[in-house]
Amino acid sequence: MRTTMIRVLQVGMYMSVLILSHALSLWAQIPPGEAPALGPNRITQDAIVNGRLPLEDIQQQGRTLFATPFNKLDGFGDGPMNPEDPLAAGGRPTLQGNGTFLRVNGLDAQSCAECHAIVSTDTIPFTFGLGGVGGANTNVIARPTLIDSADGLGFGTATFDGRFINPPFVFGAGGVELLGKEMTANLQQLKTVAKQNPGTDVELLTKGVSFGVLRFENGRFDTSRVEAG
Repeated sequence: MRTTMIRVLQVGMYMSVLILSHALSLWAQIPPGEAPALGPNRITQDAIVNGRLPLEDIQQQGRTLFATPFNKLDGFGDGPMNPEDPLAAGGRPTLQGNGTFLRVNGLDAQSCAECHAIVSTDTIPFTFGLGGVGGANTNVIARPTLIDSADGLGFGTATFDGRFINPPFVFGAGGVELLGKEMTANLQQLKTVAKQNPGTDVELLTKGVSFGVLRFENGRFDTSRVEAG
């Protein structure tokens, strides 16, 4: 009985491999762009959360996801035009009506690795790798309301009021950056509180870190008691 059961399992596994191989073979015959670039072997968050996959498989899938150039069938494309309706289809204008890329006011990467590919600049050429920073060409001018690249205002500089942001490392540094952004937002709120309450000491405390005390008085901020944290 035991031998028979083992034989049945072996035949079942063999058939599964044949079916999978056939499916992958058919997949490989599909012309590029006519099917999702990630292929059929997708894992789900449920499989990860419930421990059905070994860590090595999750890591490899992560590398594949990070490095694969998405096409529209993978979900690549423009986000919703209306932020209040996250399920709405995209519809932004594209360069010469190409239907995909715009680049004028944002990056048009097809994969994470296009912007996060430099692990170290200690070597020449620099060391490539998944999850690193990006070159200056991948920097973004975030949320500008003024861009004066021709110096039409006569300031002697190419003025803009956005932020010039480089893609951060994603080896955990991204989380630290987000924490810093949250703390900065909290401190800006406390600054507003101080301005709205002249003559009142406002403690600059965020995420358990104290940056001293801020006071607004006589039309100006008193930063003599502000600390680096």
